[in-house]
Amino acid sequence: MTKINATKIIILCAVILSIFQLVAQNNTPCDSNHPCPMRFTSFVEALRERGIDTSQSSLIAALSNGDPSVRSLAAHQLAENRKADGILAVRNAFLNEKNTSARVGMALALVSAGFPDAANYLETMCSGASLPVDDTVHLIQDIEMAERSNPKLISAGKCADVVLAALDSVSEDYQRRELLSVLPSMVHDVPKDKADRMVMDAQNLLGSNSITTRMRASNVLADMGSTASMDLIRSAMDRETDPFMRARHQNNYLKLLPQAIQAMPKDQANQKIAEVQNLLTADIPTVRIAACHALAQMGSTASIELIRNEIQREAFVPTSLRTDLSTLEKLQQQATPAAPANAPH
Repeated sequence: MTKINATKIIILCAVILSIFQLVAQNNTPCDSNHPCPMRFTSFVEALRERGIDTSQSSLIAALSNGDPSVRSLAAHQLAENRKADGILAVRNAFLNEKNTSARVGMALALVSAGFPDAANYLETMCSGASLPVDDTVHLIQDIEMAERSNPKLISAGKCADVVLAALDSVSEDYQRRELLSVLPSMVHDVPKDKADRMVMDAQNLLGSNSITTRMRASNVLADMGSTASMDLIRSAMDRETDPFMRARHQNNYLKLLPQAIQAMPKDQANQKIAEVQNLLTADIPTVRIAACHALAQMGSTASIELIRNEIQREAFVPTSLRTDLSTLEKLQQQATPAAPANAPH
């Protein structure tokens, strides 16, 4: 395991906290390569669990702590404090930091504080092809989160060349799946030729011998909004023998259909709506729910009664299903002419 992995979970949690100010949790399954993460609700709590005082002066001193994770957490807390002396201390520590993991953490903290050179460092590190695949993926995920808070300063799209090259060269299916997972965060930040290549790489993996890779490719194409891939996803669905795997392809097809239908002639669009309505009798609940959502997204007010029946049918009704029904009911009300007021006697 490379050094950057040693505290990557902590860095990922730190970025989530700096952007959303919510409870941070790492979703990586626990195994020998990815220990179960320590859960904390703030940088302060994480530092205190490591015996670090969280006064401003102590945080600045912690930037020189022997533990890289402490240095990274201290940098994030100082950036969150927004005090000039703390930000300056983080910047100086970043410029002198030798540990890759801590330097990445400090750079992420500085990006949240608006420092372009920290963003440049992360983008250069990502595009330099010097990291193993899993570290590159983790770094892109970090950059993606930082981009949400400061999209003008940093872009995951700068990592596209490395990811595309890796997809051509890796030999393990798990590596392909990891690389596929970051494509949606980059596809809209790159030139069209690179975006098309991302889509093509994902399309090619719909034919993988690995069922999990096929499903990841299908999910990624849907997340990228690739309506051009709909027929390929349907073909992949037809090839699957497991009904639940077929259902997942079907759901991805339905996710793309509302966007695709906008460019269809009216008769073809109506035919697609009828096909989706027929899916409301599917055996698998997730397909029925995905069909309801697609009908709502397509504005099919003619499907209101069918969706009401589906709500009555389901033992557990997700909030999204009621939202879909409400969306269509509002559309129907808007399309219904108001009754004329009674004339005065």
